[in-house]
Amino acid sequence: MLSVGGYSGDAGDAMTEPELTRWVADGEMFSTEDRDNDDWVGTSCATAVTNGWWYGECTVCSLNRIDLSIWSTGFPTYDVQASRMMLKLN
Repeated sequence: MLSVGGYSGDAGDAMTEPELTRWVADGEMFSTEDRDNDDWVGTSCATAVTNGWWYGECTVCSLNRIDLSIWSTGFPTYDVQASRMMLKLN
């Protein structure tokens, strides 16, 4: 299983330390509308919010949603004004 890590910034790490541990994204498979890899019973998280992401039982962070981007380590959740995601290929 691949991990999602390497966050740096001053907003807290919503990928590994959300208030609700079932929403931890680190260690989860990437889910899309046509490939449901999340732990949520029912519809897929990717279908519910129309984007792909590393979902546990949905999430408190998602930087590529159509309607808004969120990054939260607690409540309330605020919109993200800017973000940058970088991938390192092996």
